Amino acid sequence: MKVERTTGVDDLPQAGTCWLIDFDRAEVLVVKTSSQGEQFFLVVLGMKPYLNMEVDLAPQTYVRPPDYWGIEVFGYLPGGGGPTALAPYVASIPLHQMAYVTDIFGRTTEANRQRMRTALSTSLTGANNA
Repeated sequence: MKVERTTGVDDLPQAGTCWLIDFDRAEVLVVKTSSQGEQFFLVVLGMKPYLNMEVDLAPQTYVRPPDYWGIEVFGYLPGGGGPTALAPYVASIPLHQMAYVTDIFGRTTEANRQRMRTALSTSLTGANNA
């Protein structure tokens, strides 16, 4: 039997029940607590294409922790397909282990990604100066 090796993750087939999905807005939420001080959360809002789709955020994988993190917005269908209908979603991830986030990756256009990058950068700068 001949075994072929792929050259990287990009060469692997895409899963049929998990996709990068669009998002409309991204913000950094600052929660102040008396016991732990300030905590930062990335909150992403958008419309999901299936009613039963679950949406999550995940940091990109790196060999060693980077100075700037990329976050992916993905949707998955835990029970297979479902009704095709747009429904709103809100997803969040704590930013306590990620020093800086520079990009949020979904199926957005480059213009939308640039707008989100600017808004996120402004939010983080304002939160760090508060």
